[in-house]
Amino acid sequence: SDVYKRQINAEYGDDITTRMPPTRRRLALVALALLAIGSAQMQFEIPQEMLGQMFGGGMQMGRQQQQPKPTTWPKAVKTEIATEFDWLINTEWAGKTSKYSLLRDGIIQSSLKECKREDACKWAANNGKLLFNTPTLGVVEFTVEGTSAFSGDGQAAHRLQEHDASELKKVVFVGVKPNRSGSRTKLSFHKVVVDENEDSMIAEDLYELLGVSPETEARKIKSSYRRLSITVHPDKCAPTEKEACQKKFDELRQAFEIISDEDKRGYYNVGGISLVRNMENSWREVEGQQAQQMAQLDQQLQQVPHHHPQRAQFEAQVAAQKRQLEAQLDRGRVKGELENKMKNSDSEVQVPLSLEQLFHGTSSHQFHHRKLVICRGCRADPHKEQCKDCGRCPPEKRQEPKYANTIFGRQVVGMKDREVESKERCRHETMLVQGIRVKRGAQPGDDLGYVDDLGHQTPGKLPGRVKLKLAVAEHDQFLMASDNLFSTLTLSLSESLFGFTKEWDGLDGKKITIARKSAQHGQVLKISKKGMFNPKSRQPYGDMYVRIQVQIPKPGPDGKLVISAANAADTSASLSKETDVEMREGAQIWRRWSEAEEASEAKPNGNFPKDEL
Repeated sequence: SDVYKRQINAEYGDDITTRMPPTRRRLALVALALLAIGSAQMQFEIPQEMLGQMFGGGMQMGRQQQQPKPTTWPKAVKTEIATEFDWLINTEWAGKTSKYSLLRDGIIQSSLKECKREDACKWAANNGKLLFNTPTLGVVEFTVEGTSAFSGDGQAAHRLQEHDASELKKVVFVGVKPNRSGSRTKLSFHKVVVDENEDSMIAEDLYELLGVSPETEARKIKSSYRRLSITVHPDKCAPTEKEACQKKFDELRQAFEIISDEDKRGYYNVGGISLVRNMENSWREVEGQQAQQMAQLDQQLQQVPHHHPQRAQFEAQVAAQKRQLEAQLDRGRVKGELENKMKNSDSEVQVPLSLEQLFHGTSSHQFHHRKLVICRGCRADPHKEQCKDCGRCPPEKRQEPKYANTIFGRQVVGMKDREVESKERCRHETMLVQGIRVKRGAQPGDDLGYVDDLGHQTPGKLPGRVKLKLAVAEHDQFLMASDNLFSTLTLSLSESLFGFTKEWDGLDGKKITIARKSAQHGQVLKISKKGMFNPKSRQPYGDMYVRIQVQIPKPGPDGKLVISAANAADTSASLSKETDVEMREGAQIWRRWSEAEEASEAKPNGNFPKDEL
């Protein structure tokens, strides 16, 4: 321990260990001992909590201080990224001396010295302004100029959302306050922060390169590849075209390697060439780990002399461990594990059903689902005719190390998610989903199961599963709230004064007939047990509430209004869904609830209620 005390004192000042509290002193000595051992054997990570216990309390260690406080926003400043500024995410902007990458989580990555620390600089955008928050400058505001997107030009706003470079280059952010020299800071567009490895991948459609389609059989794909490879073989080209031929030949070979392999072809179809490369890298990592473990076993065996009496036993043990490692690398099992890591998260899709389908149930429901798919070949030329309906693809999420400055230097303190933008283009396709079974009396929000591979396509990722959730489609006559139905019945003034008989079909298929000698505007009629069916409720059938709405006629040309008895033969009901009902967190709220509590009973068979007898 004396040796480690001397090392600490020499590094951070004389006798600093004696000025530490006893607990921190012991932890510091242990950590330095571990560091000395680790530097001789292997690299390792010291937990941030341990560093805090060792050197907490604001104590200075030479020039090294305790971790600086995180950058916080003033309470009066709005910190959200408004929807109209979503296009700023994953873009980089250049000032006079530094560049600033704006990430989704409101973090700025920059070459600026004060932004080098993890999460030190932050940004927000709202109310027509871009805001930077740095440790030394504080909050700096910028106004946006150069684009008509914020002046009502919807097409310009759409081009910004699609990261159209021509529109992004028009944008200039100008500082609200002048700097010390009197001028205002300006930020201009530099680039979209995209996957740096994407440029080395083939941008064209691999099927077009090979002159085939996704439906072409393997034998014809091979034949087309051989024919095309001969025409662009470097030995067949003129010397001036040799470099171009070599590039084309290599691309053809890569395209054939992917399309002729069943697994890689499937990856390419749903995640582009980025997914193919991601899966290849994952397999290389797994195989590299196995090779390293095999080499360690061989190294252990080499330490046993050949003339050792137990050499044969050691050889048998190593051979058994190698067989075990090979068994663990079962390609079928590992493939499933790697694919799960490459899958996007599950998503939810609302499946709308009519009130009639909810009431009766259905054995085979179908609906149309809009799904994002990758536009193959549009990264090479986004302006092609087949790419005109294609736009920006969802970014790929990756995990990368999170660094922090410690007394032992810059070290990994955890992992963080990072969005990687792609130059690939995507479009929406409508897919028909069939065979959904819904039980009678199902409720909104019920789970209808999962559908594999129905999720959006993302460059570099496998589509995730889609969780189907039951929802209620709009109905012309009724609004459903809880187990009850709400509707509005429109009457003429004469019908409200002299009485009426109205009938319509209920959800159960039976005729509902109500008759009254008079009615008032705003009066609510309650028809018991004519609402929705819910087998889980104490009362399986809800009620139907009908609000009376009286139409007041306009006077004639002479200014007179003549009211006569309505035509008794006209029993057709003019129903429309109630608008004064809403659901909040499962609770039924009605702005006319006091009227519903005092609702008059109405018989569904056409008999007059007791209050009118």
